[in-house]
Amino acid sequence: SACFVFPMALGVWASSTVIYLGYTSCKKMLHLRSPAKPSIRPAFLSGCLWAAGFACFAKSLDDIRYTATYMLSVIGPVLVSQLISVFVFKEIKERGQLRWFACSCFVQFAGMTCIILGT
Repeated sequence: SACFVFPMALGVWASSTVIYLGYTSCKKMLHLRSPAKPSIRPAFLSGCLWAAGFACFAKSLDDIRYTATYMLSVIGPVLVSQLISVFVFKEIKERGQLRWFACSCFVQFAGMTCIILGT
């Protein structure tokens, strides 16, 4: 069930806030340069995205088996980041490397499919 989403997200948020406040307080007490104020915005935005993703993950536990949910939540982002690195940032350009990349994606996807179907 998704009853643990709020305490988990609240704990991560509170811990992150305490760590950041401690860091900036130490910088201020030691008269060191403080971090730029806008630098916290991307961190809190990514935290909000994480919380939304975690809530969706927890909700999916009610609807599909844990093995499938865990597999999709762990390997799914890896597949997405791999595809972004190749098609958006064009990090792999040589034809031979692209073939190896395609093979590795296929094996990863096939393994994920076998685990999900096997449960």
